[in-house]
This record gives sequence, C-alpha cells and structure tokens, in this order.
Amino acid sequence: MASDYPSHPPRLGELVKRLRKASGITQEELADAAGVSVFSVRSYEQGKRTPTMSSA
Repeated sequence: MASDYPSHPPRLGELVKRLRKASGITQEELADAAGVSVFSVRSYEQGKRTPTMSSA
C-alpha cells in the first residue's frame, strides 16, 4: 500500500521553504518578518544553519 507521506520527516529547512512558498512570501519578506537576514533564511532553507532560540 503506497503512502502519501515521505519515508522520513522533512528537515527543518525543507519545512521552512515549503511553508514560505505556500504562504506566497519571498525570502526577503520572511527575513524581515522574522528579524533575521536574508542570508540566514537562505542558510536555514539549505540546511546549512539551524535557527537558535535568539533568532527564532
């Protein structure tokens, strides 16, 4: 029986990107709303960085 769910849960960056796109906002808009740099948002989405509590 096939499942609609992936075999592993999405990584945080994948989830951030999916939710951002579903909301129709740009990385720049998300960065502004979250009070972080665009570089940080890109790094989160690419899995290169993980948000800290101070930037979350």
